[in-house]
Amino acid sequence: MLVYVDIYYYIPMDGQHVFQFIDVQFHHDLRILTFLFLACVLVNGIVTVDSSDTGNSLLDKALSNYNDKEKQNIIQNFESKLLQIFGLKSRPKPSSDIIIPQYMIDLYNQQISASNNLQFANSKAASANTIRSFVHTDKPDSGSCNEDSCVRMEFNISNIPEEEVLTAAELRVFLDKHISANNITRRKILRHKIEVYEIMRPGNTNVDPVTRLVDVKHVKTKNATWVSLDIHPAVLKWHFDKVGWNDWIVAPSGYNAFFCDGECHWPYADHLNATNHAIVQDLVHSIDPRSVPKPCCVPTELSPISLLYIDEHDKVVLKAYQDMVVEGCGCR
Repeated sequence: MLVYVDIYYYIPMDGQHVFQFIDVQFHHDLRILTFLFLACVLVNGIVTVDSSDTGNSLLDKALSNYNDKEKQNIIQNFESKLLQIFGLKSRPKPSSDIIIPQYMIDLYNQQISASNNLQFANSKAASANTIRSFVHTDKPDSGSCNEDSCVRMEFNISNIPEEEVLTAAELRVFLDKHISANNITRRKILRHKIEVYEIMRPGNTNVDPVTRLVDVKHVKTKNATWVSLDIHPAVLKWHFDKVGWNDWIVAPSGYNAFFCDGECHWPYADHLNATNHAIVQDLVHSIDPRSVPKPCCVPTELSPISLLYIDEHDKVVLKAYQDMVVEGCGCR
């Protein structure tokens, strides 16, 4: 099974609400084309662009009047400027076993053939200008899955830059073709139910883990396909330092607040946790949409957090605040 997590970001630049790629026109800006050309030189070592029958490259002509030391300084200066443009502190040195997900390549090809701004099917990711892909780590299961249909996966997303603002996150799971005993693909529509749970508290041999349902998908297919699930609530965390409160809030530095999102519509599956009132309200709305609104996905279960802070009198206070974390959602 192949599993990827794609994280969508909006990166503020210099405190202004500017999308990183709006001012970078890859197809028409001669300066950017020059930078990209030099980037190929830096990465690949040798790039030849013939402008005449002599076979001399444009780069050779541009640097022909400089000595070796001056050429090296020019290249290093361009490299520094490029890294600054790309938002990198140093030149990446990827390991040899890095795998580029086909999904990321497809997104790139879609991007260069469509427009200069990133396009996403996910409306929440519409404001994003960066996508990061994370492959699950190859760690053995720790006993949290006791059923044949259960798989536990771990993703290390600790290296997400703090200056990036998370806008969406999805889990992509590859469903392979169903193979029969004699290795012949069955040409029939298969129904899959995929549920994603976040492990809130790991379990052990005597105690089951504490989990919460993040997303569920019902899939009907007879071919291999990718399935995307929304896991934004599982990776969303609110940091007090983002709002300048870390000077008086001692602990925690942030907390997982979570939120409820999604449509409430008939028929209601069990995981939608709908009340009879919501079902009746939906039926009335379907008959006369102007009479009552549709039911909404709202928090149905909340839990507190403990906060250690310094109050306005310079006193250290430990207090439990109720209804701060969403534990469950439902249609109401």
